[in-house]
Amino acid sequence: MPMRVYIITVDDSIYIPLYLDKVLSFTNEDTIEVATLPLINTGAIPQSFVHHLNVFGIRFVANIMMRTLLYKILDVLPQPFMGRFYSTEAVCKHYKIPHRQVKKVNSSHFVDYLENLNIDIIVSLASNQVFKSR
Repeated sequence: MPMRVYIITVDDSIYIPLYLDKVLSFTNEDTIEVATLPLINTGAIPQSFVHHLNVFGIRFVANIMMRTLLYKILDVLPQPFMGRFYSTEAVCKHYKIPHRQVKKVNSSHFVDYLENLNIDIIVSLASNQVFKSR
């Protein structure tokens, strides 16, 4: 009997699509859905930008910003393009797995939704939020 796997990750266009493609190439029969969380809380974008600038420097931050912009543009092309995917949504579409955007994993609506899915395991793939106990 196949497992019922639920994957939660972040909305990143640089690294996550590559990892998710590898994971789903092995587990796509068992994966029932993939949820993406915002990479950064919209209220924390200025603080996050300053933090990354202080830690990594302007060259790194500029490189990440340019790659993110490029990958967002490439994501509108037929996928996979140039041998890879550029969004979590494109990977899910390729494997015919439902995809949803979630703001908070601990919202009562999302937790209730998950409880009704009869999930065997939740896989966190670089997720930036943690489930709290009820």
